[in-house]
Amino acid sequence: TLHRLTPQGADVVADLSGTLRAPKLRGTLEGRDLAFVQRRLGWRLAGGVLDARFDGDRLDVETLRLGTDDGSVTLSGSLQLEGMQGRFRLLADRLAVPLGPGQRIVVSGDTEITSKAAELRWTGKIRADEGLIELRGGEAPSLPGDVVVVDTKAPAAPAESAQASVPGAQLKLGADLVLDLGDKLRVRGSGVDARLAGSITLRGALPEAPRATGTVRIRDGTYRAYGQKLEITRGRVIFNGPLDNPVLDITAMRRGPAVEAGVSITG
Repeated sequence: TLHRLTPQGADVVADLSGTLRAPKLRGTLEGRDLAFVQRRLGWRLAGGVLDARFDGDRLDVETLRLGTDDGSVTLSGSLQLEGMQGRFRLLADRLAVPLGPGQRIVVSGDTEITSKAAELRWTGKIRADEGLIELRGGEAPSLPGDVVVVDTKAPAAPAESAQASVPGAQLKLGADLVLDLGDKLRVRGSGVDARLAGSITLRGALPEAPRATGTVRIRDGTYRAYGQKLEITRGRVIFNGPLDNPVLDITAMRRGPAVEAGVSITG
């Protein structure tokens, strides 16, 4: 039997056979003027094109492309419907990824996504073509004379995972990604204004338990602290394990006076 469905620019033309437990489709799946909108971050991909074909229990995606005015992301590959085993190529070309109000990263990369049942694995290399990350913390430090700092930090209550809030959600995403920071990624805020370089290899389960190895370097930049503008003369953030616990090796100096002064951050 021939079925045709046209919801907002998508056409399905297929022959349906088999049983309810094991249906088989043979035909085409096409889409035009598709869009993806993520309102919280202000992300909108439009002008989408989809060309795919059903062949029994397999879905072959020739092209699924979405884009912005300056960049795009393209997916192609195939999926075996029984067991959900698939292999897809995910190609980004100057794709703007918003991080929040006024900040974003533009990325390019050639990666692969493989699936098996409820597990996905994402591998490949991604490069930051340019970007701006704003640090939302307070300003650089000062030391009032009447303040004494003591360690009163108590263990934080474990956050409820996203999976726990959705009954039956078991999808797992694993990663083996190389993140190249390029030479046009800038960080501003909390006294810092700097350009980053280096690369990080990201492995593990996303987003719950990523592990990172590699070194982020500060190419050039300044740090305002204690009422002074300091030049960052050495800056390294070294990852070798949990993403939220890197090793710091940063020195910022005041240049010019006969006696140089500055700050050093380690640990």
